[in-house]
Amino acid sequence: MNLLVFLQSLSGHNLEYFHHLYSLAITDGINEYSFLVPQDFSKKRSMFDWPEADNVRIIQYEKELQCASGDSLIRLSLHSWRINIFLRRYIKLLCTDKVFLVSIMPTVPFAPLLIPSKVRLSGIIYSDYLWNKDNLRPLARLVNWM
Repeated sequence: MNLLVFLQSLSGHNLEYFHHLYSLAITDGINEYSFLVPQDFSKKRSMFDWPEADNVRIIQYEKELQCASGDSLIRLSLHSWRINIFLRRYIKLLCTDKVFLVSIMPTVPFAPLLIPSKVRLSGIIYSDYLWNKDNLRPLARLVNWM
C-alpha cells in the first residue's frame, strides 16, 4: 500500500506530529510512505532525528499553500479548491492508495469532488472552536445543541 501524508504547515505542533508519523512509518516494512511537506522543512530538519528507510521518502514542495486568512467563505473555498487540486496531482503522481492529512479541514468541502474515489482520505480535525462553546456563532451553537 502506498500512503501519502500531507502537511500544509510545520508551525505549532505539526512538526512533532510529522516526526511521530515518520517514526512509525520507518518501522513498517510493508507499506510505502511519502511525506509531502513545505519547503521550510529543510530549516527545521535539525530539530529531530530523521533516520532513513527504504519505504519512506520526504518530498518538499515549494508551492505556497498557507492557510487562508480571514473569515470570507469565498477565500476559504478557493483555498480548499487549490489544496485539493494540489493533492490530486501528487496522488496520481505517486499512485497513492491512502492519504492522511495532518489537518483535514482545509480540504473541506472539495475533497469528495476532487480526490479520486479509489483513494481513502483521513486526517485530524482539531480546532479551538470545538472546545470553546462561548465563542461560537449562533448557527454553530444551534448545530452543537442538536
